[in-house]
Amino acid sequence: GVAAFAALLLMAGGPAEGLTPPPWPGKADLVFESGGRIVSMKADGSERKVLTHEGLPLTFLNEGDSDGNPQFSPDGDSIVFDRDVLSGLSDYENQIMVMDRDGGSVRPMFPKANLPNSENRSVGGAVWSADSSRIFLLRATAGVRKYTTEVMSIKPDGTDLRKLSGSTMRFRGEKISGAKFLPLEIAPSPDGKKLLVSYFRLFGGKPARIYRMDADTGKRKLLARDASSPSWSPDGSRITFVSERDHLNKSCYEGHCSYDLQIYVMKANGSGARRLIPGPAKGSQYGPDWSADGGRISLTSNRTGSRNVFSAELFSIRPDGKCLTRLTNGSPSSGSAVWGPEAGRSSGPGTCGDAAPRAIGEITPDRHILGLELPPMWLGPAYGNQLLTSIFKDGRAVMESYDDCGALKAGRCQVKVSVDSGPVCEKYADSIFYDGTFKRLVERNGALVMLSEPAGRGLETIVYTGGTETGIYTPAKHRGKRVTWADHLKVVDALRPVTSAERVAKFEPPVFHLTEVQTARAVLRSWRNVGSLAEAAKKQGMFPKIAGAYLRFGKALERQGKVLTVKCKRRSEVPGSIKPR
Repeated sequence: GVAAFAALLLMAGGPAEGLTPPPWPGKADLVFESGGRIVSMKADGSERKVLTHEGLPLTFLNEGDSDGNPQFSPDGDSIVFDRDVLSGLSDYENQIMVMDRDGGSVRPMFPKANLPNSENRSVGGAVWSADSSRIFLLRATAGVRKYTTEVMSIKPDGTDLRKLSGSTMRFRGEKISGAKFLPLEIAPSPDGKKLLVSYFRLFGGKPARIYRMDADTGKRKLLARDASSPSWSPDGSRITFVSERDHLNKSCYEGHCSYDLQIYVMKANGSGARRLIPGPAKGSQYGPDWSADGGRISLTSNRTGSRNVFSAELFSIRPDGKCLTRLTNGSPSSGSAVWGPEAGRSSGPGTCGDAAPRAIGEITPDRHILGLELPPMWLGPAYGNQLLTSIFKDGRAVMESYDDCGALKAGRCQVKVSVDSGPVCEKYADSIFYDGTFKRLVERNGALVMLSEPAGRGLETIVYTGGTETGIYTPAKHRGKRVTWADHLKVVDALRPVTSAERVAKFEPPVFHLTEVQTARAVLRSWRNVGSLAEAAKKQGMFPKIAGAYLRFGKALERQGKVLTVKCKRRSEVPGSIKPR
């Protein structure tokens, strides 16, 4: 619904204002989005500063506001941005906000204009005109069986709201009529006379288009097909944009194929397009923005490290496609970067290749996770050079993923790891029993660890310590080599409660689910009585594969002697008393 529209508006890349004010000394500034916050830094990646939500913990599902699409005002004193505000359990309301350049005085940009005016309406993508006289924005309205998106302009004081252009897509069953493409990005020209507007088709897989629109009348003309996220050069002679047109690195899912996005440069009339970064494509590149001095183009790419959605970082490059330089390195990912408007400040990073700092891991448990009565286990903000990319609460359990590699080269990345930890009564180890993959039970620093055979494309290990059950999951292979139990045991050694930043000296004694222990011992007794796994499985009403896993578990428990157990009548029930069995 409206939230999806707002998300699309937030994903839109931002244009540069391309002004030529009096010279300013020093390095140019960049502002960008990272983990629902607006962040600033210098052109060389230094002096990083969080401007919104500073000090708040970052989790996969942020509690509260999420900010994106930052844009400088032409005088450089202010930054305008989109904000999604959590309303209720899962609904978001969006606002256009403005703040001082240093992050102070955050406030709604149009408090009197009441742009949304309805729970079915959202606004976003605000950008200033070059002369500061107007602000252009997008307004989306969800009606009965239709969506309308409009290109609007308004004075900075919230008066004189005008509609420049609008498109309505209608739905009846599976049939779509009306406008096939809707406007979702705006880039004003340096001379203030024109707008570049990206039109996207939300259904059907057709590539986006860029139209050139008259800033006063709203009249438009098609400029480029298979193109989006435009940004003007400061002199207005060239335009950068994003496209799949070269069909690089094809990937298909459920019959729909896509390609890695690449950045292109063309003349202002739409001719002479060329790919910005020459040579073989490495990942996707998107979100270009031209610096005010004309010397660099900022962009977002996942070309290094893990090359996935979590590894997107900021780069800058010369307009001739030379001197690509990485500026950020961390989790959460970074994107939607725009330059400050001061043409006298240098956009040069001072080096080619890498100016990024050491990997920064900023995602941490929030108060809901830290307040759980039985703290789940995690690996800290990073496991080796794999950074924590998401952590979220699922009942009384916590799920964590370490998907972003802090190394600049993919060959130096460690295996990706996921961790799922919670109370024994809530988790159960069904997967490795019902898949029949349980193999061994080993002691590790006071904990007991279930090792399994690889099932399909992954390897799973389950750790028991205190009252928690913690699953560790990795791909079956990493860089062409099989992931082993030894690799998983190293992960086990790095576990600690979410309330602790340090590894534990020794794990608390393990506690097992009573039903699993009783099942394993019943299968073991049946096997000894009948002398056949097939017969024992039949007697227990199980498939032989499942019975085999429980049999191996029963033998392992027998070697352990007494173990602590907890009785739970059903999943998610508060545990009963812990007893040795």
